Amino acid sequence: MQQIRRNSRRSLILSAALVALVTASGSAQSVSGSSPGADALRHNPIFGLGPQTIWRGGFGVALEGQLTQRTGTLEERGRGLHGELIYGITQDVNLALAFPLVQRRTMRGLAPGGAQIDRDATGLGDAVIRAKWRFFHSFSGRTQYHAAVIGGVKVPLAEASGDPPLGSGSTDFLAGATVSRDGLRSYLWLSGLVRVNGEAFGRQLGNEYRYDAAVGLRPWIPSFRGIDPLFLVEFNGVTAARTVVDGTAQSASGGTILAISPGFWLTYRNWALKGGIKLPVLHRLRGNQPELDYTVVLSIETHM
Repeated sequence: MQQIRRNSRRSLILSAALVALVTASGSAQSVSGSSPGADALRHNPIFGLGPQTIWRGGFGVALEGQLTQRTGTLEERGRGLHGELIYGITQDVNLALAFPLVQRRTMRGLAPGGAQIDRDATGLGDAVIRAKWRFFHSFSGRTQYHAAVIGGVKVPLAEASGDPPLGSGSTDFLAGATVSRDGLRSYLWLSGLVRVNGEAFGRQLGNEYRYDAAVGLRPWIPSFRGIDPLFLVEFNGVTAARTVVDGTAQSASGGTILAISPGFWLTYRNWALKGGIKLPVLHRLRGNQPELDYTVVLSIETHM
């Protein structure tokens, strides 16, 4: 009951934040020289970070479906439907709220007698509040250069004591930086992110260090009334420290995963359809842990 009351209070806080974002977006004005149509054509990676921001007073809404599978001693599958709200405080400072609307986690294994055991949980996921500051933006002919820093916090809303749990129950903090080179026909992104995990129920997941690079190619230059295609290849890496339970580091935790992730953007005016698949090419995990098979995402986004 205490956990339910805590989750209810957090839900009310997030609802108030959503109302504040919607109200602010209706009253703010666009900056001179930064048009909604132009900003809507800017792109960020699918799995990594990008420095692009929307205009002052701009409001972005995204809906994303995600599927992840891991295999090992147990087969684990995660499915989720995620929402995201983005608000342009200025043309260089954005605030974003990401919130899983529905999250489902299934774990499948074999009992000692050979019978199959399924464990399944469905519910609300954890929310993430992020801020982005694009501190550098310059032009060189038709090429643009951007750099930004990102900070955020993960708010524990998901059920953390279920079997299987949908979240860690901890409050975690994010900090990162990203740069990009944007041309008419090609893009390049680099980014790094640190996630510092908190402790909950005597358990603290190891801190994560993410590093990503991506290239994007546009096969043709679209007109404003045409569809703008962009195809990407990302190189994603994550290294995690060991999990600590009641002061003891767990041997079967932590390690490194490297992946290649092809993806795409299809943009039409202020609307975009984007997606990708993350395919691991290297697992260096400590102890007996399930390995990532793939992660697939598909998202629709609009800016207004």
